[in-house]
Amino acid sequence: MKRFLLTMIAAVTMAASCGNPDDNGPVSGGGTLTIEGDKVELVADGEDFVEITVTYDGEVVTEEVDFYDASTNVPARVKANRFTTKTVGQYSIYAIYNGVKSNVLKITALEHAVPPAPADPAPENVSFRKRVLFTQFTSTGCVYCPIVTGFLRELAADAEYKDKFVLGASHADMPGYQNGEDPASYSEVNAFMSAFGIEGFPTLIADFGDRLGSYSLAAVKALVDEYYGDGSAAVGISVNSELHENVLVMRASVKAAKAGKYRIGAWLLEDGIYGKQTGAPDESYYVHDHCIRKPDAESHFMGYDLGMIGKGKSADHAFAMKLDPKWNIDNCSLLLYVTSASGSDQIANNAVIVPIGKPVAYEYR
Repeated sequence: MKRFLLTMIAAVTMAASCGNPDDNGPVSGGGTLTIEGDKVELVADGEDFVEITVTYDGEVVTEEVDFYDASTNVPARVKANRFTTKTVGQYSIYAIYNGVKSNVLKITALEHAVPPAPADPAPENVSFRKRVLFTQFTSTGCVYCPIVTGFLRELAADAEYKDKFVLGASHADMPGYQNGEDPASYSEVNAFMSAFGIEGFPTLIADFGDRLGSYSLAAVKALVDEYYGDGSAAVGISVNSELHENVLVMRASVKAAKAGKYRIGAWLLEDGIYGKQTGAPDESYYVHDHCIRKPDAESHFMGYDLGMIGKGKSADHAFAMKLDPKWNIDNCSLLLYVTSASGSDQIANNAVIVPIGKPVAYEYR
């Protein structure tokens, strides 16, 4: 089985994570300068604001503090320790005081307010339910792809395995092939495939790690077993979302059972997409489910940086997805996943599929 090696691509977008300092080091002088916000996102209406607190060696400082945009190093729009904006986007701000540079505070400005996080049903618990993330690379023009689809269907019908995995199917066009114009393809598919080094179909990857090495149901089950382990996850994921016309906003919360640096990503999935499938054993394979319509997870697709999360602690990220009116939102769901570094790889720690518009709390074992 081939291990996927992650090459982290530098990106200008930022994750909405609160109080997770980046170690930029001091400009000069000594002491420790820390910048924090009272929240990680705001509505870009010019009125909502993030209240900023700066501490120097543990003492709050309010005067003679300068704020800068971390991407341009020009003065940031912070007045009376409050940041506000009318422009939707992602912002990174640092402070300088007494010749010392702070960590970077990351803020997301959204068109709509983000719904609150679901209540944690067991605040002291850190025993989370694990699900393996399968990423299926496929196409309606691929003659062998129905073989893997059939295995995944059998797995979903198996009482022992059906709750051990979630699936996102990445469809791509195959111009010139029979049924090569895939109705489930999406605009980011080429970048998505390139990030994973995909050179052909079918390809099935577990937790962004090992790939299916042979075409058999036993091999698919073995892949689940390898990554599922004892069924415990390093993190739990809770999600709440709201739909505002063609914009879907959501808040994802990640709680750690094991301290570490984590990333979070999201895919919008759609079921019930009709398209004739080459090599299909019957017409039921003409209906495609779990199709990725919109990935939102930084340019490398490994997720937005949440920084270091201590055991039992949590971090949030706010997402905003613009939806294509051609998608059937009634057939859509959200797949959220969390990754962390494992040697030179970036591996998924846990994943969930949740309905749109309903809060889903952490799932404990």
